[in-house]
Amino acid sequence: WGKKAQAEVFVVGDLWLSSNRSGSYGIYQTRVPAPLQLLPVLVDNASNIQVALAPDRTQVAFSSNRNGNFDIYVMDADGQRLRRVTATPAHEGEPAWTPDGRHIVYTVTSGTTTHIASVPVGGGESRILTTASGGNHSPSVSPDGRTIVFVSARDGNHAIYTMNLDGSNQRKLTRSSARETSPRYSSEGDLLFVMERGGGSRGSKIMRMASGSGSISQILQTEDPVTALAVSRDGDRLAYITGRSRDASRGRVEFGLSLRTVRGGSSSAPLVLPLQPGEQIVGPSF
Repeated sequence: WGKKAQAEVFVVGDLWLSSNRSGSYGIYQTRVPAPLQLLPVLVDNASNIQVALAPDRTQVAFSSNRNGNFDIYVMDADGQRLRRVTATPAHEGEPAWTPDGRHIVYTVTSGTTTHIASVPVGGGESRILTTASGGNHSPSVSPDGRTIVFVSARDGNHAIYTMNLDGSNQRKLTRSSARETSPRYSSEGDLLFVMERGGGSRGSKIMRMASGSGSISQILQTEDPVTALAVSRDGDRLAYITGRSRDASRGRVEFGLSLRTVRGGSSSAPLVLPLQPGEQIVGPSF
């Protein structure tokens, strides 16, 4: 109507992760397909790790030590309006959103004790959901918002467990003797997780547990151990981080980030993100 208007538009990337390419760990995003390029969203003097994009893609939860110990923070997806969600003497990390975007489920570590907790995003009292010893971590919330899966070693080896959103009905979901980590739900309710290959191999398998039937099948396997896994919202893409020891005496590890399209029982060739020499990456999230 003869007037001009201005708008700022922020395009949210497909994949988020944390990298130390600028010194301390910062939060970056990238868009798929290639060429993959990391775009900074929050890079400062703090360590900002384990990013999780909200269901509506307008906010991001992550863990940061900007006030001493690691707490859960939330910010807008453009890096603005940073706010603290937890403030305890414990260390909090591995945030996962509930589908309605109202709560964050996370891991809280106090000394040698690790448990799963939940806190309202808008503020309020947090609630510890697990009590068993053995380490409880890596939570993921089901698409219907009724179930939490997590990793626990309460029975000896690291296995996948499940519980209701309020912490009730905790039970073991997998029965393998192999070490299992990084449980992640797809939008259809399938559960994907990482399993060690064993048999002299240092690599990993990425497995799928079908919703409803509970049948487990292998999607792919790697030569190097998978340290983190992310599943796209449609369940058709995987992002995973591998780590290869380059100097065991000095603890040097060469990291790699691969993206694959998975449909049915097959997967595409990996799309690899180029990293800088010595760059370390953690916590991919779609």
